[in-house]
Amino acid sequence: MIYDLLENLPDYTPLAPDAVPPIIEFLDRCGKGGMTPGRYELDGDKLYVNVQSYETRPFDKTKLEYHKRYVDLQLLLAGKETLYYAPKGTPCVTPYDAKGDCGFDQVPESAVPLTLEPGNFVLLLPEEGHLPGTGDGGTVIKAVVKISAELLS
Repeated sequence: MIYDLLENLPDYTPLAPDAVPPIIEFLDRCGKGGMTPGRYELDGDKLYVNVQSYETRPFDKTKLEYHKRYVDLQLLLAGKETLYYAPKGTPCVTPYDAKGDCGFDQVPESAVPLTLEPGNFVLLLPEEGHLPGTGDGGTVIKAVVKISAELLS
C-alpha cells in the first residue's frame, strides 16, 4: 500500500511504467474535478478508470474488499472519506469471485484508517484489504484506477 500526495504520483512510475504516465495524462486532460461518472478506458481491461459519485456510509466490519488481478489507485475528486486498510491475510468472509475480481473479508482490529480527500491517493496492491467509502454521509466523487497486476514491474 502506498498513501501519498497526488503531486508525487510521477515518482511511482518505476512501479508501473506502462500505467503511471497514461494515468497522469488522463487526470491532467480531464481535470481533477470535471469527470462524469462512468468507465474510461486507457488500455482496455489492462488499465481503466471508474469514476463514481456516492454518499459515504457508516463503518461495516464485514466489507473489507480485496482483489487479485488488479491494483487499485483510489483518489477523490471531491468530498472526503475514510478508507480502512489491512495487509494480506485477513480472514475470508465470502469466497473470492474471480469474474468480478473481488472478495470480502472481516475488517481486523488492526485496520488502519486513511483519510482520502482531493490531493492525495492510495495505491492498493493485489490481496491488500480495503474498506472504502466510510464517513458521515457526505457526497464524494472518486476515481478508482484499475491497473492490471501484469503491468507492475
